[in-house]
Amino acid sequence: MKKNNFLKFKPDKIAFLFSAYYRMISVVILSIVLLTAALFFSRTTANLVIILIIVVVAIFAVLLLVYVLVNPVVAYQREEYQFSAEQLLIKKGGILFNSQTELNIKNITDLDLVLPF
Repeated sequence: MKKNNFLKFKPDKIAFLFSAYYRMISVVILSIVLLTAALFFSRTTANLVIILIIVVVAIFAVLLLVYVLVNPVVAYQREEYQFSAEQLLIKKGGILFNSQTELNIKNITDLDLVLPF
């Protein structure tokens, strides 16, 4: 392999996005349950302050949900692995950040693969 030649790899899209969304399903379900309970509580008390707090929390929850749904797609688009004869380059990112890690091949001494099953 020549000095400027490198191989580019991207992770599997289905596995990458499924793992990101699977972790968030329980948080979304819990938020819906809490919001429903808060709306029921506000109907029984009819206090304006409680209703205002619930509306602010609901708006924040919707914005957070949009971020949670869009960020894994952006992270997948920015994730890339580049292999060359001298180094391994890992590029990652999200909506709010980018990062790049460079690892020289001569510094690798031992690799272990731990499978989750």
